[in-house]
Amino acid sequence: MEIDRQENGALIIRAYKGVPFYEAKWRDATKKQRKRRLGKAWLKQDSKGRWIKRRGRVPDGYLDQRRAYREMSRVIAEIEVEQQIGPRMREALFEDAVEVWLEHLELEKRAKPSTLAGYRSLLAKPETGDKRGAVGGSCEPSPAESWSRSRLRTSSASWRRSTASRSAPGP
Repeated sequence: MEIDRQENGALIIRAYKGVPFYEAKWRDATKKQRKRRLGKAWLKQDSKGRWIKRRGRVPDGYLDQRRAYREMSRVIAEIEVEQQIGPRMREALFEDAVEVWLEHLELEKRAKPSTLAGYRSLLAKPETGDKRGAVGGSCEPSPAESWSRSRLRTSSASWRRSTASRSAPGP
C-alpha cells in the first residue's frame, strides 16, 4: 500500500486479487475519517514491489495519478455537499417520506392506481372533528360503530347457541 498526500486527502494504491486500484482517504468537516474507492489504477509492480506506471495510454476504466487526484477532489467535494444537505434531511417529516415513497411506487414500480389509492387512504392524516384517534376528537364510537358492534355481538352469540344445540347429544 502506497500513500501520496495532497492538502485535502491522501491517494492510496491498493491491490485486490492482483488488480491495483486507487482509494481516496480524508477527514471530513466533522473530523471523521472517510475512504472511497476511486477506480482501477494503470499501474504495475516492479521487481522491488513498488507501483510504477504502465507503458502506453491509459484506457477507459483506468486512472493514472493525475486523473485519480481529479477524481479524489470530485468525490470529496460531492460527499461534503451531501453532508451539508444531511442535517436538513434529518428534519424531514413523515408526510414527506410518504410522498416520496408513493411517487417511487407510481413512477418506478408502476403500481396500479387502486394500490396507490389504498396506500394513500392508509397513510392519510386523520381529519379533525369527531373521529376516534383524532387530536381533540372524542373517544366515543360513532352511532354506526356502536350499532355494528352490538349487531356483531348478538349474531355471534346466536351462532354459538345454534352450534351448541347441534353438537349437544340428544335426550
